[in-house]
Amino acid sequence: MKQLSRRTLLRGAGTALSLPLLEAMRPTVSAAQAKAPLRLAFLYVPNGMHMPDWTPQQTGSGFQVPSTLQPVAHHVPKLNVLTNLTLDGARAHGDGGGD
Repeated sequence: MKQLSRRTLLRGAGTALSLPLLEAMRPTVSAAQAKAPLRLAFLYVPNGMHMPDWTPQQTGSGFQVPSTLQPVAHHVPKLNVLTNLTLDGARAHGDGGGD
């Protein structure tokens, strides 16, 4: 919910008249009408992690939550765990630097 203070409005009144309607100038949406924001998290650990602790054993919905993901277990119906997204072409494979 963005608000435009009276002081800010008065300070820029001359400019505000020549600008199109700004988002902060519109009436705010009530909490009942506002949608919950979508969330997305990408976890990057440069030194790696023990993937069996993060990866569910089953695929599809209703999977058994691994111990590391227990804090978000109540979100399982809305949770997607993507695995095997490694960029294998960036690895050296013993023939010099990666691609």
